[in-house]
Order: sequence, then structure tokens, then C-alpha cells
Amino acid sequence: MHTSIRSIHSRSVDAGPGSMGVGLQPSAQRNWVLSETFDTKTARDNPIVQDPRMSFALFVKSKFIPERVEQKTLSGQTHYRSMLKHLLRPETVNRMFNPGGILNARLKSVPGWPYLDEVRLCDITTSDHVHPLIAAASACGYSSQTVKHIKNVFFAIISHAQREGYFAGPNPVSQVKLPPLIRKIRHNVTMSQTKVILDLMQYPDQEIALFSVTTGMSIVEICELQWKHINLSNSEMYLDDELILPRCLVVRPRRARSGSGDGRGERSRIIEIQKPLLQHLRELSRRRGNPNRNDFVLVSESGGPIPPESVRAGRLKAIGKTLGIPWLSWQVLRRAHVSLLADYRAQFTAQMTRRLSKPNRDWGRDCDSVEWTGHTDLHDGGRHVCRTFCFGHRSG
Repeated sequence: MHTSIRSIHSRSVDAGPGSMGVGLQPSAQRNWVLSETFDTKTARDNPIVQDPRMSFALFVKSKFIPERVEQKTLSGQTHYRSMLKHLLRPETVNRMFNPGGILNARLKSVPGWPYLDEVRLCDITTSDHVHPLIAAASACGYSSQTVKHIKNVFFAIISHAQREGYFAGPNPVSQVKLPPLIRKIRHNVTMSQTKVILDLMQYPDQEIALFSVTTGMSIVEICELQWKHINLSNSEMYLDDELILPRCLVVRPRRARSGSGDGRGERSRIIEIQKPLLQHLRELSRRRGNPNRNDFVLVSESGGPIPPESVRAGRLKAIGKTLGIPWLSWQVLRRAHVSLLADYRAQFTAQMTRRLSKPNRDWGRDCDSVEWTGHTDLHDGGRHVCRTFCFGHRSG
């Protein structure tokens, strides 16, 4: 049941100490703020009548999230959720998006960060709240793009409050000018560096890196991969009426993997398993003793799936420092799938040039032996298929 703003005003006149959050400890005040709701129609019809106790956190929970964020796509909601954790305490944001659920947040509250949970919406100013927040984000080393995203979400919240009659005056966020974006150098690893990196890794990081480099799959996709999604044989197989070609794997849509939907409108990706990964998976299957098709390919010591958040970047950073490439990250390894493919595309062009200059030579004998293969996207009967092509001679 919504409590109107007028009724709150009338009750607050007779309220004693401790009522309506007055005189309570900060934690109790925060719990009270998040427990109240306001009649939104009254605020729209009477823009001047605004309850001075409407906090920033309460407005985000009761108005901004249901009326703006929940209307976005899944990726849009994820973006807003991550940016809100820089405006409100991460624990507060997690409760807003997952009330009553199990909280296992990676981002925790930062001591001294200018969170806006208890700040009254009508009190937000440029100098007291916007500037300190932007300064804190910049001081923590956030990229210019991330700082811009934080500012844009802050601006959107105040703009929504203005439209709904909860905030009077100009938007204080609009008065902050950010410095021009500084784009970082995009680093890539070479084939020789990739081999050394893999040699220095242990399970399961080595397997995840091998998947990333040879398939371009994300960490989440790799951790959720099951044996039923992989076809290591030389014949075709089916998964829920979906064809998996020989020596290929299928990456199901996110919603289909999580069970939150049927994945309609999204396509499965079929990727050929390249030789290094194929040999590794066959050996892994042999050691597991022909695992159940519903088992996860990569499992933890307890036998369950590996949580994606447990794949720490710290171990990879240590390898990067050892090799003199401190910028090494999982994103760089995943991007190596594309960059290495480009290298071999150039090699293919050179080999083709030599082949055309020697028409009487056999192509297979003229090519250097190359283990790396890439894939290209095709459409086969309405399905999204990643077909692999090989640059050079493929033995076996």
C-alpha cells in the first residue's frame, strides 16, 4: 500500500523523537528509508509538494529502477546496476535488484567513498555531491569512459526526479564537465607469448585460456560448458534437435543456459574445435573416464562447476609481470583469438601469392604447416554457424 506524501506530512507533525527515522541510529535510519514508499501521483500532480525526507536511495528503489531500469534490455539493466554501485553502497544496490536473495557481491563498500544512500534528494548539489563523487572515481584510477558512465547514470536519475516532480531546479550533474576521453593503448599478445603463457598456467586457468584463445569464448561461457555441448567424434550429433558438427562445440544463448528463457531471438554459436584444444579435451575426457554428458567440462575440487568470479585476474597478472607484459588480462587473451587470426590471414595471403606464382606446384606441399585455424560466421538454414577455415596445410 502506498503512503501519500500529504499523509506523511500530517503524521510527522505529531511524531516524537525516533519517529519517521528522526533520532535513529544511521543504520536504523537507512532501514527506515528503504522501507517507506511514496505516492507518485501526488508528486506529479503537485510538483511543489515534495517530502523533504525522500532520500536518493529511496527514489532509486521506488521510482528509477521500476520505471526506467526495468524497461531496458538485460544488458542495459546490467549496465545500470553496475554503475549504481558507485552512487549507492553495493550492498544496497544488490538488495534492490535481488530482494530476499542470496547476496554474493564481488564489489564491497569502499570506506570514505561519497555514497548517496542517506542524502536527501532535494539536497543534492554540484559542489557537495557531484564533484566529490567524480573526484573519487578519478582518484581510484577508473578510466575516463567509466567516469563518464557514472556521471550519465547520475544525470539520468536526477532528470527522472525532475520529470516526476521530486527535484526542483537545474540538474546539478549537468554542471560538471569531464576531461576529454583518453583511450588506452590496445595491447595484443603474439603466438609465441601465448604459448609461454599457457605453459606457465595451471588448471583450470590453462584450460580457460586455451578456450579463450582458440574459440573467443567468454569466461562465463567456458565455465558453463557441459560435455553434451561438445562433439569430439568424427560424426554428427544432436543436442535438443540442434545439429552439432563433428569436432565442434555449441555455445547456447545466455538465457537458454541459465534457464530464464528459451533464448528465442538469440542464436547458438557452433565453433569448430581446433587441434590443440581438441587433443586437450580428448585427454581430459579420458582422464575423467568418459564423463556424463551433463557434467561440466571444467570442475572445481568439489566436483561442481567453476564459478566465473573465482577465475582471478591476479594469477594472470603475476604471469604477465614475469614475462614483462604487465597489461596481460583475460580480455587480452580472449582478444588474441582475433588478433592471431589476423596474423595468419596475412600469412595466408603470402602463401597464396607464392602459389599463384608457381601454378605447377601442388598447393598442399607448397604451404607451411599451420596449426592455427580461424572461423567465420555463416547462416545455415536459419542457424548461426561459425565455420572454421585453415590457413595452410592441415595434417591429419
